[in-house]
Amino acid sequence: MESVGYPSVVLYLILLIGIPLALNKPFKAFILVAFMLSAGDANAFTFTRSELLGPYFNVNDACLLIALIALLPYIINRTKQLQFPKVTKWIIVVLLIGFVQSWFVMGWKYETLRALRWSLNLPIFFIIAATMVDNKSKLKLLLLVLFLGSVVSVVQHIIFVRSNIEMYELTGGDIGQFRTLTFRNPGLFFLLAGIDGLQSFSYD
Repeated sequence: MESVGYPSVVLYLILLIGIPLALNKPFKAFILVAFMLSAGDANAFTFTRSELLGPYFNVNDACLLIALIALLPYIINRTKQLQFPKVTKWIIVVLLIGFVQSWFVMGWKYETLRALRWSLNLPIFFIIAATMVDNKSKLKLLLLVLFLGSVVSVVQHIIFVRSNIEMYELTGGDIGQFRTLTFRNPGLFFLLAGIDGLQSFSYD
């Protein structure tokens, strides 16, 4: 089954809403990103692109951009240092080992760089979450948002499976219709990073 994304207007709306929000209300922008990543179809996000923003920039990239922009005023205005969860160091080490191996085998190709770029999302979001989730009230809000995002993801999953069962019957059993792995919950990354931050530091 060919992968498809959302309409390009979704990408524009996310940027138009997310960037101003990140500059004025950084934590709310972070919460918005956490909700989108936990609720959305990661595969559809990847294939949601536009000619204006280039052939590769997609919703996942937009979420990362918004989160990074939100982090800047958060650090500058509050003189807060970046927090690095302990697990982040090990993740980076594993990613570098995998990248070097791929580099030796495949060479300096687009596929190698793309894999590294996607892999770096995990430690980057860990750092952002651990830095911005700096008290228990924020953690509670993050947990609520991740829960709501998971519910939305589950509903999408149910609709997806139901529609593809019908398609499966019509196409005579094309197992490719059942690509359900993309309804994973990246919000778990935010949760783990936030909890790590609360364990490492004392807050109000």
